[in-house]
Amino acid sequence: MYLRIQPKPALNQRFYAIPALLTIELSGMIESLAKDTSVTESDLAHDVCDIDGNIAPKALAALIIVSTFAKQPMLIRIHGVLEARAALWQIQHLLANSGICVETDDALSLIRVYPGTYQAQAYQPMGDEETILPFIALRALHAGHYDIAHVLLSDGFLTGDLLSPYQMMGLDFQYDVKNREISIANPHAMILGHYQFQATHNLPFVSTLIAVSACIRGHVRITHLNRLNKASQNTLMCLFTVLQQLGVRITITKRAEGMDSLDMIGAASYQGGLVFDGIDEPWVLQALLLVSTRCKQANYVAGRYLTESAYAWHITGMETAGVVCDWVPCVEQLQPYWLAV
Repeated sequence: MYLRIQPKPALNQRFYAIPALLTIELSGMIESLAKDTSVTESDLAHDVCDIDGNIAPKALAALIIVSTFAKQPMLIRIHGVLEARAALWQIQHLLANSGICVETDDALSLIRVYPGTYQAQAYQPMGDEETILPFIALRALHAGHYDIAHVLLSDGFLTGDLLSPYQMMGLDFQYDVKNREISIANPHAMILGHYQFQATHNLPFVSTLIAVSACIRGHVRITHLNRLNKASQNTLMCLFTVLQQLGVRITITKRAEGMDSLDMIGAASYQGGLVFDGIDEPWVLQALLLVSTRCKQANYVAGRYLTESAYAWHITGMETAGVVCDWVPCVEQLQPYWLAV
């Protein structure tokens, strides 16, 4: 089965941001908790549970949802500073639509989950910084205007380095704090330019910026890649391989501690029509989804992990942003060379 990425996005004017945790299925949550945390099924039989503050957002969401099945309210004690605050607020909003109460103290060191029956329904979820990256990137690649509702952004995101590259490209951002809506306008899609950006330690931001830069007809330099850890740098190497197959010219400068900078010569559009097998990194898939909207022919992706939660999140989020995808049983009308790849 292949995921077919159509070259023309279906861009509307208004979206509701979909957070990553909404792709978590109720089935298999206990296994997910056992894998990502020290929480076991026997712990959930009691009314108190202890977790570390660095718990993964999806694991926290799974733990809270599973706790709603308990017979008594579940008290979750957090040791250290909770990093997945956005995920906590999102899951509170999600469960409130089913009448399930999730309380926290002011310090976010205690979470109390009351029993209830979760019912999936149409509602307006809140997204965070990672959620809106596809919207920002697509608006950078395609002219027009976005209004994204129910977005929870931090002051650091609005004033920091994450937005500045896209502002340099000509995007206009306006954020309504009261209504939690962000407006993104771009009168002309960026296809020509010469830019230099600094990378951050945030892999989703860097990979998305690289995908957008690949579609600029000109020279783009991204420095300070050594801010990323080794695993993130390995992910970028996979992304560079995919982009080079599409036709992007990439030169990497390395130092003893790893990558230092990269220079890219992109194009306004690419031929496409390629088959990509074995893409094992979700952020590489998202970058490919973005660049494929500037290809002349559909690209195809096959891999063992495309239906897992991390991939489902990226595919669902990109489809919400306007990327058109569908599943096909085989790749048709391609040259024999590509079928042999």
